[in-house]
Amino acid sequence: MTIIQPSAGAGTPTVGGVLTQLLPGLRDFRTPLVAGYIWLVAVWLAVHERIPARERSRGLIKDVYVLADSVGRPASLAAVSLVAYLVGAVVEVRADSVIKAANALWFVNIGWVSDSAMTDLRDYVSTAVKGKAQAAADGRDVDADTTRLMNEIAAERDQLVLRIRHSTRAKYEEFARTSAEADFRVSAGIALLTPVLVLGLGYEPAAIALLVLPLWLIIKGCMRLRGANDQLVQALTISETSSGAVQRYSASS
Repeated sequence: MTIIQPSAGAGTPTVGGVLTQLLPGLRDFRTPLVAGYIWLVAVWLAVHERIPARERSRGLIKDVYVLADSVGRPASLAAVSLVAYLVGAVVEVRADSVIKAANALWFVNIGWVSDSAMTDLRDYVSTAVKGKAQAAADGRDVDADTTRLMNEIAAERDQLVLRIRHSTRAKYEEFARTSAEADFRVSAGIALLTPVLVLGLGYEPAAIALLVLPLWLIIKGCMRLRGANDQLVQALTISETSSGAVQRYSASS
């Protein structure tokens, strides 16, 4: 007897297909959950000595002990995870917000893309500007128009993300993954600052040296976001998507 195996194309979901659908949601869930847990650890480090033991507890604290005993450890862990997720969702910080805040300082200048991608973007924009200048023959300032268009493209970053989402699915998935990793590092790093400070100020001053770890995470997150933005520039330069700013410039008189 011959057994016919169902093929992957006959409506049977593959492991890869299922993971492709699940991973974006898991990435969105991971960042606030981890950040929230770190904040809860910081709170626990700050107040745990003031929390009475079970036998000496009363009022709300006693009710929490009783509730934890009645629902069991798995349900208690689920409740703590829910609280951690909610806390993390409130305090979550995006990598682009950190870069913008850092650039507000007079001595900081972090580009939204890497230097190599910025060079590619300038070449791409300069080509469009020179073509327009030759067609118009009006003596326009090519360098000034190039700089202005590059700033407009940086400002329309979110629109570029939407464009590649609809035009180049694979590149969008890669961008989304890299961007989510950037936000994860930044949120975890900022959250980690608090328990490290609590340890250093309340327990062991030498623990302040551990600040290097959250700061390193924040910096790595910002650099990771620049890597994600590099993919947007690449999509522009190889014509996988288009820029609204460049299109408007080319269509202008």
